[in-house]
Amino acid sequence: MKRFFVMWCVFFAITMPLVAQTKVADQNKQILIFAVSPFESQYFATWLDGAKAAAKILNIDLRSGTAGWDPSKQNALIQSGVAAGARGVLVSRVDLDAFVPLARQLDERGVAIITTDGPIYNGARMAHFSVDDMVLGKEMGALLLEGLEKSGKQKPWNIVAFAGLPGTYSGMTRVEGALAAMKDAISKGDVKLVSTEIANFDRQTAMEKMQGILTKNHKIDGVLAANDDMTMGAMKACESAGLVPGKDTIFVGIDVIPDAIEAITQGKAYGSVSQAPYLEGYWGITTLYAYLKYGITPDSVGMSIPPVAVTKKNVSSYESLIKYDKPASAEYFRKDAAKYKEFVSKFWH
Repeated sequence: MKRFFVMWCVFFAITMPLVAQTKVADQNKQILIFAVSPFESQYFATWLDGAKAAAKILNIDLRSGTAGWDPSKQNALIQSGVAAGARGVLVSRVDLDAFVPLARQLDERGVAIITTDGPIYNGARMAHFSVDDMVLGKEMGALLLEGLEKSGKQKPWNIVAFAGLPGTYSGMTRVEGALAAMKDAISKGDVKLVSTEIANFDRQTAMEKMQGILTKNHKIDGVLAANDDMTMGAMKACESAGLVPGKDTIFVGIDVIPDAIEAITQGKAYGSVSQAPYLEGYWGITTLYAYLKYGITPDSVGMSIPPVAVTKKNVSSYESLIKYDKPASAEYFRKDAAKYKEFVSKFWH
């Protein structure tokens, strides 16, 4: 009997910590979060990488879906995720208004919502991570002017601008910001805006539109685009027409996708402005978890991410500014400062 008691104690000592660990894991796994975005884009693929990295550290159940740029399909995916038990959703919207009615319904059901990428004027959500698109655009316009000046090309400079998907704030506002940054140069006659094209954030569409422009005007000194996919499409069209990117035509964009990094490194693109998609995904998941697990809420809905202009000067080191595994700054959680500090110390040392 004594021997049995000793063996039972040993068994208890060995298994109880494992049981405790399993219970903690099970509790975390009960927090299902659903992330939805157009992952076909390199930008949003990076966004998902950030979300997955955070989910791995927190040991939560993260599920994801993509409906491309179709807002109705995206809403249907979100509803499916919630029906499967998701207590929180991380959404990068593809339309300014389409998600708002669903967001209100989900909020009434107690589902936590965090959005990213572009503004939301109304609708329920606990936080929104983004970079001001007007600021992004102005940074891009300044980059193009800088690149044109350094190129030594004769003025006036003919430029083409590519806007994104109609109905999206980012698709239009970024070009608006870029042209605002170039306003003086345009008014002086140093810059001539040949055309503003809508290419839906799509590489193929931008290439086809650029091909059409080049049949009418072969002297295109600069191209700016509301995302890098459109920049890459326009660049391909210019190359096919015999123009040398980085020499005959200066290219700038937004997002710093892998193809843009390669183009900047090779000197084909002058630069791109990053809005840190990895951090949008990473901070979105960590903030949702902090709320769902510990009741921590940010002080305000708007949580900005500073833009970073990437050129050949800093292309090898810029990632340390926009891609790292840490939660959002404690400055966003001052009213729950003590709880947030404890949460951070538990998972990040």
